[in-house]
Amino acid sequence: MRIRRLEGISTKNGVAFDVPSCENMAVQAIREGGKIRTEAFNVLRTDAIKEPSFFTIVKKEYESPKKWWKIAMFYLILLSISFMLFAHFRNGLFSATLLFVMWDFLDHKITNFIFLLVKMVKNKELKAEKQMYAAMNMGRNAYEKFQRVPTIEEMRKSSKMDRDRIIVNYGSAFFLWFLICIGLSLVKVEDLYHVSFVEMLIAGAVVTFFIWFGNAIDDLGFHRCLEIFFIKNPTDEQLEVVREAIKKVDEDDRKGNDLLDEIYS
Repeated sequence: MRIRRLEGISTKNGVAFDVPSCENMAVQAIREGGKIRTEAFNVLRTDAIKEPSFFTIVKKEYESPKKWWKIAMFYLILLSISFMLFAHFRNGLFSATLLFVMWDFLDHKITNFIFLLVKMVKNKELKAEKQMYAAMNMGRNAYEKFQRVPTIEEMRKSSKMDRDRIIVNYGSAFFLWFLICIGLSLVKVEDLYHVSFVEMLIAGAVVTFFIWFGNAIDDLGFHRCLEIFFIKNPTDEQLEVVREAIKKVDEDDRKGNDLLDEIYS
């Protein structure tokens, strides 16, 4: 049996899924005036989905210009604490902390992700978007597990996390560099000005191992647990919207290319 998988996006009031067997075709379900409207459309029609997707909202928040004085203060505090602890203890743990902070200073990945988490947790206006995103994942995970249109109860028991298409990839570097710091903390350096060749080899081997280990964890998707900050429990009404979308996708997927004739006839 062919395993049917779903690709989709969520908006404030609805969801849209690609039709697996029909290229460039998708199905949208949206709640309007207390009723659920479903339709199939050509994904090349950019005006079909008028509301921004939840992924677009998160991406925009992550990439939006920050107030640089906040970033400067953030780094000033972290660097000051790191230098003080390093000067006092002079061991691998605080050397690693200092390296972690200074490396992030180059690209701000960790900083941007921290600011994104704060924004997403504090922003009460995105409650509906967070719920629909969770509902979409619950419906998709249930459909891919049972290979049929799931019930609301089955959707309720499914994971709210995005198993393959992780929205928090922006912060995956956090895990990588956190693991590297743990690795470096195992290498104690008493005096940075008199580091032996053997100590350099050990430190290099530890860093290499933890870079590989961090990438392996990233590939397995363990960092999807961070999505807990980006989702909220959906209502039964929202799950019903997702279920109706999946129901129509399932019907249209079985039609295959005949769906095109139905739409354009």
